[in-house]
Parts: sequence; structure tokens; C-alpha cells
Amino acid sequence: VEPDDAVPQFPEYIFGLHEAGGEHLMVEAGRRGWVLELAAVGLDAAGGRRADYRDLTAQGLGVMVRLDNGYAPQGTLPLPDQYPAFAQSCADFVARSRGCHIWIIGNEPNHAMEWPNGAPIFPWHYAKAYRLCRDAIRRPGHSQDLVLLAGPAPWNAQLTYPTNPAGDWIQYFCDTLKELADNECDGISLHTYTRAHDPAMITAD
Repeated sequence: VEPDDAVPQFPEYIFGLHEAGGEHLMVEAGRRGWVLELAAVGLDAAGGRRADYRDLTAQGLGVMVRLDNGYAPQGTLPLPDQYPAFAQSCADFVARSRGCHIWIIGNEPNHAMEWPNGAPIFPWHYAKAYRLCRDAIRRPGHSQDLVLLAGPAPWNAQLTYPTNPAGDWIQYFCDTLKELADNECDGISLHTYTRAHDPAMITAD
């Protein structure tokens, strides 16, 4: 087992920042939360701006990294026949990383902006990709890592299929979870957006 094979670090606070750059505000306030970083690893593990996050964890911050195939039009996941290559690319990136043990596979797969060349990512597609990535990532050095499901795009109804004709995003997420066995999911991520810039919308249906 490599020295970096550690249990993920959970800070005291649940809030955080989307990408590094303002974490000093949390540190200076004595309220160390999370930093979410992004890595577009493609199919050859060459992507991602960096793979060493120990400068963040050394400050007592929690780190999560979202692993994407790429951005529009490449897609947060590649096409299904490329899932094995993507999973290996994720595993290669994780293997050379330091300081992170929580990974999110892709982003808002029910949103058309995240589809590879416009090809929808159905729940069974996402579940297959997630399973492959999780199995590939959890190797020596990262065997206790947590691999999380991508949060769906809330209030989005772009992806429809026979058992979800309205494109309900909650149904999409439930259908994705149903594709996985009880021991095949480490956790989930949620995007808790409202439909408008109004605090009252937080509790509105």
C-alpha cells in the first residue's frame, strides 16, 4: 500500500468553493471547507491542470476532483464504446495524483450541454461508465477513495426515454441509482440550484 492510500479528509464545514483561488478566505476566517477542482482527462489521462492537491489539504481543506472526458462538444462522458478507455484514463490520472481521495465522475449527465456530440447519456449509460471508473480508480494507493455519482442538472427536462417521458431530473437520478448494486456506489453529489435568484425559491416546489 502506498503512503498516500488514506481515508478521505472531511473538513468541519460543508460549504466550499468551485475551483481553487479563493480558499484563503476560508482559511483566514478559520472555517475550512471544501475545494472542488476539475480535471478533463480525456481518453489518455493527459488532461487536467494538475494532479497534486496537497497544498490544499495541508491547509485543512477538503478536496474533491471532478473527472470529465472533456467539455462541449466532447461531452462529460465519451460515447459508450469509449467508456473503458475513459475509465482507464481516470485511473491513470488518479494514480499519479496526490492529496485527493474523493472523485466525481462527470457532470450533469441529463443536460444536453454535457452530451458527447449530442448523444444523450441515459441512466444505464451513466451507470456503466461510473461502475467502470470506480473499479479502475480503487487500486493500491487509492483503494479507500470515494467515487461519487455526478449530480444531475436540476429543473432540466431535456432527456426523455420511455419510462421517463417528461424528462424528470429526479426520476433520471433514481433510474441511475437503480442500475447500480448496493455495494457499487460510494456516494452521490447534488446540485442544489434554485430556478431564480430568490431565496424563497429554496423551499418552493
